[in-house]
Amino acid sequence: MTNENAPYAWEEIEAQVRKAVLCQLSILQTFGPWEPKMFYLFAGLDTEDLDEVADAIDLSRHSLHRIARHAYGYAYQTEAWHLATGEDYHEVCCGILSGGYPQADAEGEPSPLYRPNDQPLLRMFETFVARWKLSNPKYHAGLSVRELSLLSNMTVPAVRTSLSKEGFKLEANYRADAGKDENGVLPEHDALVWLSRRRGFVPTRSHAPTKPTDQSLGENMSTWLHTLPFVDALAKIMSATGNDPAPLADSLIVDQDWMAGLVSGRPVEIDVNVLRRLARYFGAEESLFVGRAVQALIRLEQQAETTDSAA
Repeated sequence: MTNENAPYAWEEIEAQVRKAVLCQLSILQTFGPWEPKMFYLFAGLDTEDLDEVADAIDLSRHSLHRIARHAYGYAYQTEAWHLATGEDYHEVCCGILSGGYPQADAEGEPSPLYRPNDQPLLRMFETFVARWKLSNPKYHAGLSVRELSLLSNMTVPAVRTSLSKEGFKLEANYRADAGKDENGVLPEHDALVWLSRRRGFVPTRSHAPTKPTDQSLGENMSTWLHTLPFVDALAKIMSATGNDPAPLADSLIVDQDWMAGLVSGRPVEIDVNVLRRLARYFGAEESLFVGRAVQALIRLEQQAETTDSAA
């Protein structure tokens, strides 16, 4: 699963997942029910000796291992990037990174999820959340300086210096639990612009442009957008690039109903960010694609309003 984009080998992450699982097992063994079967059910082994369990426990039985595998692929855009789901994001953001998984064992020995130690497992999960937020701007105010540092593979001070020099302004982060490196956020659009200039940033595959397979396809897309109604031009682009609405919506992480409406020529919400991502996905000229799409959607809105008024 590991590739050159990842700062940590999957084997290193998996070893830390094992430590985190053992911390939870230690707590259950010390403070949980006085029931031998509990240990067996958790560890999958007929022993109560933690030293024996450490290397023998089957991690594939544990949800933390599955979530970590999905998060690692998406965070570092390995060949398994597509396995991550919204449910994984929820479990990481609202559970694992919010104290839902033990940060120490029964004797207070820190787990790899203990925040002050800033271990690879914790940083990987935070990178996953940062990248997911970048792909879902509707549900988030922006990216914090720490999140930008994780995605760009830069230090927090270096990120702050770069943002200041390049004129990017952070907006207030009103989260009550925001840390010192999270008390300001950069809006998604600005974050994408800034990250695109960083050598260490690996574009998210749903954001990365899909280059035309040949020059004629790019020229055809331009011709279609210039000469055909947008819905017809989009139909030709979808056919030429071998895309269907539902899989395309999943790839770009957008609502399937919205994508189906756009493709079929129904009025949908004008979302410039998603339209820009769609243009980059096809490898179409962004300003032309987005401009024609917005014009078409405004006309559809006006037609719908006229119909409602007449009724």
